[in-house]
Amino acid sequence: MLIKDDNTAIERRKFKRYPLIYYLDSIDLETKQCIGQLIDISLEGAMLISKIPVPSGIKVKLSIVLPTGFSDENYLVVEAESVRNCRDINSDYYDTGLHFINVDPLTKKAIIGLIDTYGF
Repeated sequence: MLIKDDNTAIERRKFKRYPLIYYLDSIDLETKQCIGQLIDISLEGAMLISKIPVPSGIKVKLSIVLPTGFSDENYLVVEAESVRNCRDINSDYYDTGLHFINVDPLTKKAIIGLIDTYGF
């Protein structure tokens, strides 16, 4: 995420975001509804594209549906907070920046695997 400070762009992310070759369905575990698809990921967060905006400041527990054959698990569970929301370049969609909360070592390992296998 870039911010302006004295006309200088500053990168606030610690980890590079990696676009994914597959959009990964993301299900809100509270509502059991698919809220969108992850389109990129890093160890600290992800970008969600969706038809319905996710307001900033909302915390969600997501079940991210993993590609077939990626692992023995069919999904990855993460807690995240939406930190920004804006219209996608395709105005039918919204982009939501997510910041992961309390990521355990096994989840970090799975995210690294996703990046290594499906990121570019």
